[in-house]
Amino acid sequence: MKYYSLITNRDSNFQTQLDQAPELLLKKNLYSEFLGTKISSIVLDPKEKVTDVLSNGTLNLKGHIVSKKVHDASKGYNLFKVQFVDISNQDLPAYKFMFFNSDLTEMIDYEKSNFKLMKKTPLKEKVLDFNIAPSRESILDVYKNECVSSIFKKLIPLNGYVFKSDFQLEELDAFRIGHFDKRFYISERLKENFVKMGITGCEYIEQELFNTPRNI
Repeated sequence: MKYYSLITNRDSNFQTQLDQAPELLLKKNLYSEFLGTKISSIVLDPKEKVTDVLSNGTLNLKGHIVSKKVHDASKGYNLFKVQFVDISNQDLPAYKFMFFNSDLTEMIDYEKSNFKLMKKTPLKEKVLDFNIAPSRESILDVYKNECVSSIFKKLIPLNGYVFKSDFQLEELDAFRIGHFDKRFYISERLKENFVKMGITGCEYIEQELFNTPRNI
């Protein structure tokens, strides 16, 4: 199964803004459900084109602003801890915020995935000689101490993401890995349905991190 990261168009400006956003939204943990019933603080920039997936600089780590068309195109697919919350704004009729709340870091086989610390600059990338124990706790500790404070360092699984034998990733159509990987992933079957439905405002970046060794 191929997986793609779902992103807003890279050549567009922020199409929405926040107006007096409540702390409940701004301070929401990435891996817990939003506890409100609706969101009224997202407003459309009248200068920007309206698409099915709308960009917003403040909320970009939590999920995507999506139209009813995206919501309907996702029905029947296995969205893992994805939460849709209504947006209450007359400029965005039937739009919802699509939260990606999952944390799959507990499901990874860290020994088989073989995580390494990489330093990546515009000119080159290099795997650093940095000892990392093959465990979730060690990986998260390295991420917190080495990657959070540096835009040039990141953790990568040299053998791709390998999951525990009792976890079937191929059953999922939308999810987030979490922590060291905050991208929003969708399956090829869901991506194909989005394309078929003519969903606008987004790009699909094919990922090679799922059981695919890296040659570095």
